[in-house]
Amino acid sequence: MGENSLTQMLTVPQDRQEAPGAAALTNPGEHRVVELVVDLPGRPRFDVTFSQPPVWLNHVSHRLNELASMTGSWDGRGAQSLATDALLMLLHALQRTLNSSTPEPQFVLSPDGGLQVEWHQGGWDIEIEARPNGDIEGMGRHAERRISLWADSLLGLDQLTPALRDIES
Repeated sequence: MGENSLTQMLTVPQDRQEAPGAAALTNPGEHRVVELVVDLPGRPRFDVTFSQPPVWLNHVSHRLNELASMTGSWDGRGAQSLATDALLMLLHALQRTLNSSTPEPQFVLSPDGGLQVEWHQGGWDIEIEARPNGDIEGMGRHAERRISLWADSLLGLDQLTPALRDIES
């Protein structure tokens, strides 16, 4: 991804007035809908709609822009820039697994250009990693309860949903 339109990567639709990198609140009131738009040169526009968005989603869009703007060797040891396929797959994963009460995760850029999201709370360690080629995997572990969950596909991430719901309470 490197230097191509990084500050415009996560934007709201053009008919909205929000700043670039913001999430659009399309239906204020009872039922909130947030749309993130990824618009990169040479790639089809990609919209991700969250029908039950967490309150921190707008903040996260800005954080993802920050991570995406990191150029190669951001760690001083040859790390790669965030791969477009990793970002797109992680957005799909978040769309599939989040709801309005999911706590805010940490986002970690991996040296190979992948992107990871993590929650470490309520006794759970939950991680979802999108690799540069778009492959995705997730794991959840609760040491006290001796529970381990593993997923190696977007559909498989549904196995992590009970763990995510557990940290919501």
